[in-house]
Amino acid sequence: MRRLVVLVSAMAIAETLLFSALAPLLPTFDSELGLSKAQVGLLVAVFPIGLGVAGLPLGLFGSRVGVKGFGLGGLVMLAAAGVAFGVADSYPQLLATRFLQGAAGALVWSSGLAWLVGAAPQRRGEMIGVFSGAAAAGQMLGPVVGGLAVLVGRAGVFAGVAGFTLLLAVFGARFHGPERDEPQSLAKMREAHASRAVLGALWLVTVPSLLMGTVYALSPLQLDRLGWGPVGIAVTFLAAAACGVVGRPLIGRWADRHGFVPAIRLLLLACIPVTVLIPWVGERWVLSVCVVLAIAAYGVLFGPGMALASHRYEDAGVAQVFGFAFIGLMFASGFFVGSAAGAEIAHLAGDATAYALVAGTGLATVLALGARRRPR
Repeated sequence: MRRLVVLVSAMAIAETLLFSALAPLLPTFDSELGLSKAQVGLLVAVFPIGLGVAGLPLGLFGSRVGVKGFGLGGLVMLAAAGVAFGVADSYPQLLATRFLQGAAGALVWSSGLAWLVGAAPQRRGEMIGVFSGAAAAGQMLGPVVGGLAVLVGRAGVFAGVAGFTLLLAVFGARFHGPERDEPQSLAKMREAHASRAVLGALWLVTVPSLLMGTVYALSPLQLDRLGWGPVGIAVTFLAAAACGVVGRPLIGRWADRHGFVPAIRLLLLACIPVTVLIPWVGERWVLSVCVVLAIAAYGVLFGPGMALASHRYEDAGVAQVFGFAFIGLMFASGFFVGSAAGAEIAHLAGDATAYALVAGTGLATVLALGARRRPR
């Protein structure tokens, strides 16, 4: 079990490392290519778009080929897409390679989570927290990789990341994968998603994605305007991810014992004030602290939300690899709206409006969760 946790955690690191490496590169792309806020938002969002678009068809395929083959194929694809991103020199090429990275991430995401949860279903929240904490470690390393790429060149840095990813695939080939699930039918998928319990759990994955997408798209440019260069931006996101490494497994273990919904409600309440505050901050050190607190709070929300959705899919008879693929789609959808639409709203009406809208969505969710507890 320990060796499996190490392998799957490393897979999570590889996937999120490539995702979060973009933040320190955004000001460079902005100045070199003359990007608008909407273009920056789309560049941030296209990774989760690829994750979401690829997740569902690949999830159906994964239930047939097995979790192990699904994950190893994702690692190879992730390495190839990383190398391509390192040599891309135009905006369309950057979009295409980020999309491919997201599609590969869909394989790594759903197979890794299904592998861990299948090995220890009674510790579902903790295992998802471990995976999420490893993903936070990748978020820590990503800004470092992105900052290094700004200083010494993208091609060499991302080739090195690709080499690490291929080594993981070689190491993973030595493991015995879990038993294959029964082939999933589209009728079963429709039946599962007719359930209010499944849809409600998926919404609790979407909300933190909305919040995080907005911060990831807008805060690097705000940090840059206030005087932080690539290194300062990288350190800010590094600190946020470090909080997630520690906090996500602990929150997952606590939620296993005391309930997923109370944890989600409490964390959402903590997210709202700092989200509203961010666009009004005019001092770079204070802004960095606010961004760290916001991203850390959003990140720990994912563990209880995904664990609840995993339970709902299991109750509906849906294979975990497909369930996590659909959870990945909801993450991608929320992140896309938060980053792309949030950036466009910020362009038209200001950053404060974009942040206020996503904070209001979180508040409405808290109120809805509270209403569910009252007797009719």
